[in-house]
Amino acid sequence: WLVIARSNFVARFGGTISFIFFLFIVVCLAAGMVRTLMAGRHLKRSSPLKRYSPDPDLTSHAAESLCLAIRIPTVTGDGEAMEIFREYLKKRYADVFEHLNFVASNTGSMVLRWRGPRSGKELPILFCGHMDVVPPGDGWQGDPFEGRIDEDGFIVGRGAIDCKNVVIGLMEAVDSLIKEGFTPSRDIYFAFGHD
Repeated sequence: WLVIARSNFVARFGGTISFIFFLFIVVCLAAGMVRTLMAGRHLKRSSPLKRYSPDPDLTSHAAESLCLAIRIPTVTGDGEAMEIFREYLKKRYADVFEHLNFVASNTGSMVLRWRGPRSGKELPILFCGHMDVVPPGDGWQGDPFEGRIDEDGFIVGRGAIDCKNVVIGLMEAVDSLIKEGFTPSRDIYFAFGHD
């Protein structure tokens, strides 16, 4: 390495090229240090995040909706319970089913389409969830389909975190947005599986 470096310096333009290369490395290091120092300053000057406080009425409605949904025991394979659940959604979220295109499969799954503008160039998006739950199994301290809020404020029941919470959360969001007069800029699909 030393022999090569020495030969570069003694070659006709080797010293000039080596000096330019060395200068380039020094400039890159200096630029990196300046950018690092400036990034630290920028982060210190950033504005704090706005604190969001949820609407108590919306929160209460969503919690009640999820509790009611849990009380329908949509164990995988129970077509009758799935039909009852689908009818519950249609009744609870009548505005959603009025504004969105609804397609149900003969097996129990459903797809909702919220149309964006016809001239929209943005790609559609898809939100998914499933309406069925696995059999409750052992270990429950009470009815797994009770759908209640416990003393700590948690919703308890089969489907509270897998996956009726997602289905109800999406339906609540769409319902609220429709009531606000929101129109999507693209097509939005909601696919809810039965199995």
